[in-house]
Amino acid sequence: MLEHGRVLALCESEDVLAYWASFRIDNFRNLGPGEYCPDWANGARVDLDVTTRIRCYRLLYREMAARAVSQGTPVHAISVYAYDEAVMEALSLSGFGRIVTDRVQTMADLQNMLSAATRQESAATIRLASGNDSAALCQFNGQLAQHLGASPVFLPAPRAWGAQEWHDWLHEDGNVALVAVQQGEICGYIKAEGSQFDVSYSLEDPANLSISGLFVAPELRGQQIARQLLAALVDYGLQQGRSFMAVDCETTNLEALGFWSRFFEPVNWSYERRI
Repeated sequence: MLEHGRVLALCESEDVLAYWASFRIDNFRNLGPGEYCPDWANGARVDLDVTTRIRCYRLLYREMAARAVSQGTPVHAISVYAYDEAVMEALSLSGFGRIVTDRVQTMADLQNMLSAATRQESAATIRLASGNDSAALCQFNGQLAQHLGASPVFLPAPRAWGAQEWHDWLHEDGNVALVAVQQGEICGYIKAEGSQFDVSYSLEDPANLSISGLFVAPELRGQQIARQLLAALVDYGLQQGRSFMAVDCETTNLEALGFWSRFFEPVNWSYERRI
């Protein structure tokens, strides 16, 4: 942290009460220069009462914000563990809003939640995607990008993959995509890979299968196809020896947050403030 970022510590005499480390990202979430503090780069002493923890984080942010703005960094972001309600209150009081959640669940629990009911309501056939599906996946990914850029998500400048990018990704070790097929046509997909660099460090583990995309044709929603895709991905993960699954999504994406919240527990929340 000291080598690559800015680390601030709030001290009382020689005791460190709390710290906040931030790292400059030249184009943070397509918004321009940003200062980001991962969940492992902030903390406060556990013996502090709630009021003191809130005050510690607000004092640290006041100092960090002044330094960041003076150096031309107007976007400030931080990720915090979901159990730490005091820190989330401190961020809310300081002008931050939640933007992303990282979530996790064991494969065994997911299988119990999904398998029986999903298989009884089979609305589509699920199979592994191949390079031959790249064009169809590209089309659906384009629709997903449009959804993410529109109201109420407003994700800054979302970009869809091209067919060649899909083809290359499908052939990389550890990557997997499943497609839902109805009446001979692909009507949705789910994709996953190993632990990703932009999610909580606590989820970086070889046993993790991390979901990185899901989309079902709008006209076919409500037919349990998303549940089928997730259930099939769980089966695949178990066959590969994975023990848990993770997912992250934009909090402003109503459909995504509503779906993932049924099955996955939050690990952390990411907050953002634009000056």
